[in-house]
Amino acid sequence: MDFDYNDEQKMFKQGARDFFEKEVPKSLVKKMADDENGKSAGFMEENGPTGMAGLDLSEQYGGSGG
Repeated sequence: MDFDYNDEQKMFKQGARDFFEKEVPKSLVKKMADDENGKSAGFMEENGPTGMAGLDLSEQYGGSGG
């Protein structure tokens, strides 16, 4: 049985890694963790079109159901 990622999964993994390294530095994560709302102003507006923000949301709430 082959448990390795297929080409599509490898591309997604690399794309996600590149996105988070560029757009979500540790300083931003700390800032969001320290914020009472747990988010950063402007982050969703700036990065929402990438689809990364809704990966873990149910499709019924506008996410990708991932």
